[in-house]
Amino acid sequence: MTRLDEQDAKGTGRLTTATHTYDRHGREKTSTDALQATTRTDYTPATLKAPTTVAVTNAKDHVATTTHDPVRGAVTATVDANGKRTDTVHDGLGRVLKVWEPGWPKAAHEDKPSAEYGYVVSRTDANTVATRTLKQNGAYTTTYALYDGLLRERQTQAPATGTQNRIMTETHYDTRGWAWQTYAPYYAEGAPSAKLSSAAVNTVPAAVQNHFDGLGRVTDALSVKFGDEQWRSKTVYEGDRTTVIPPKGGTATTTVTDARGRTTDLPQYTNAQRTASQKTTYTYGKYDYCPHGEWAGRRRSAGLMWMAFSGS
Repeated sequence: MTRLDEQDAKGTGRLTTATHTYDRHGREKTSTDALQATTRTDYTPATLKAPTTVAVTNAKDHVATTTHDPVRGAVTATVDANGKRTDTVHDGLGRVLKVWEPGWPKAAHEDKPSAEYGYVVSRTDANTVATRTLKQNGAYTTTYALYDGLLRERQTQAPATGTQNRIMTETHYDTRGWAWQTYAPYYAEGAPSAKLSSAAVNTVPAAVQNHFDGLGRVTDALSVKFGDEQWRSKTVYEGDRTTVIPPKGGTATTTVTDARGRTTDLPQYTNAQRTASQKTTYTYGKYDYCPHGEWAGRRRSAGLMWMAFSGS
């Protein structure tokens, strides 16, 4: 696409909202918006070879530079518009091994990165990513993320400050692969390690248990304390509408959508029986959502999306 024209607010003409230019390899060189603000991208080398450096200059002449490994394309360094540099080292599989953050240059601290990562893939134990993070005193804090055979996060372990023990979180999956139980961070004996160590739900101060329908949608979310239900939120699916019923004291809400998945009505109920509500109605014109996800009615003075509020 080299130019994007849109109908104006009155519907009588067109506006050019974006123009683009490309180099011989199809890479974008310039991008100009409706206000004639141009962002320029420069590649080094400019042609034939994979670029090792990409510099993006915005309309205010602020330059952000990215350095790439020409073989794998992995980002090895970035310099933002303020000149703050971040360096990264990867292993042969393209995974990040070491990172030097701004203010801690690689040139001066090559043997002491800001963060360091280690990976373990096992057929018999949990797959693990160990993260070592540099502290102010020059020592490192090590945390672990443990994954199951399908590479779903199963557990995290981090040091409990001021002790030799650890803070853990857990996620449990049912036979269908759905996350049915999640533990909030809890204190556990022992130092953090790459070994999976699960706790019983009746020993955990806070957890969430999910119930699903046949389509894998959450119908009930239970807040659990030491294994006992404290309260629950329910979600009811009825074709074009979804109703969320929170615990006592919350506001139940129904979201009604059209065939394109856009919200058309949003009743918020004012009584426990859900017979009275305050409703927001959405009406869409030609434009619905802007590229950045904002409502067009907020971005365009012509009022191409309207909201009406009523009580029923």
